[in-house]
Amino acid sequence: METGIFRCVNRYYPFGMAMPNRTFNSPDYRYGFNGKEKDESGEFGNLTSYDFGARIYNPGIGRFLSSDFFSGKYPSSSPYSFAGNNPIIAIDVGGDSIWITPGQIERGKTGVLQVVNTLNVTISVLDVSRRGLSQTEINTIASSIQGELNQELNLRRSVDFANPEDPTKTERGIEKFVANVQVGVVNSMADVSDRDHLLVLVDDVTHDEGYLDGSYTEGVAKRPGKIAYVQTYPNVFWKYSVAEIIKISIHELGHSLGLKHTWEDGLPETGDRNSTNHMSYGEKRTELTNSQVLKIINSRADSNRGKNYEKVDSDKSGKWKSTSSKPYKGEVKKGDKIPKPIKD
Repeated sequence: METGIFRCVNRYYPFGMAMPNRTFNSPDYRYGFNGKEKDESGEFGNLTSYDFGARIYNPGIGRFLSSDFFSGKYPSSSPYSFAGNNPIIAIDVGGDSIWITPGQIERGKTGVLQVVNTLNVTISVLDVSRRGLSQTEINTIASSIQGELNQELNLRRSVDFANPEDPTKTERGIEKFVANVQVGVVNSMADVSDRDHLLVLVDDVTHDEGYLDGSYTEGVAKRPGKIAYVQTYPNVFWKYSVAEIIKISIHELGHSLGLKHTWEDGLPETGDRNSTNHMSYGEKRTELTNSQVLKIINSRADSNRGKNYEKVDSDKSGKWKSTSSKPYKGEVKKGDKIPKPIKD
């Protein structure tokens, strides 16, 4: 299962026209361009600057005052550019766990144009359940997820390239995406990077749909987003095997990377128990389609948004049971970071 992210779309108004009853001015309002906080201290000149977190933007010169912290991931772009020089459809993310390392377009041995891009994904696995999984078992979960995703998140397709000898013409070639998925085990939220996708193992997953097909809800995730939960110990009568946890984890991570269930995506799998697609409810889930991999690639900006944590506002105790709405165990003090809850 997964919870969605809902978007509200406003009516469009011509540039320069104020929306009726939506215009106000306040000297105390701290935010401006791209929703970033203004800095009017004068530290960066007489004009207002904007704090983008990793770097400062000065609108007086229309430039960032330092290079993009992640410029090494995008060698084909200027380290001072904003949103890949495409601010209409793209944003600058404050760190990302999914990114593309572009390859060089070149002619292969057969003379066909081709490019090999790398699809990078970083995931952290945190166990806050009372299950008592051994370090070996948790390492097996992480390494199995990494191996399976590295096998499945690959894509080969035919595309049109600009002809290097005559840029006015196009030429059919091959574009490849090769996966570089890194899945690590962390012991606490102190070890989790803000930009990582986070998979949390809890005792039980709580969800407003309760039961599904007569069985317990196995997992829940933000789609797309940076947080996913898998239950290990649904009740006192049974525990999920490590193999089952791995299967459920890949399904929920698929949601957090932007994928829907197979039947919601119009794929031929209809959700019966014989389906082999990771985003189905099949008993032997081992694969993703090319269209699903392409969707992950195309929706990575949305999947990089949001937080994988929140800070608690009061002292809490997770002594008895951890869930997706109370994802912690032991004592948690006000101000501590916990995995971002997915509430009932």
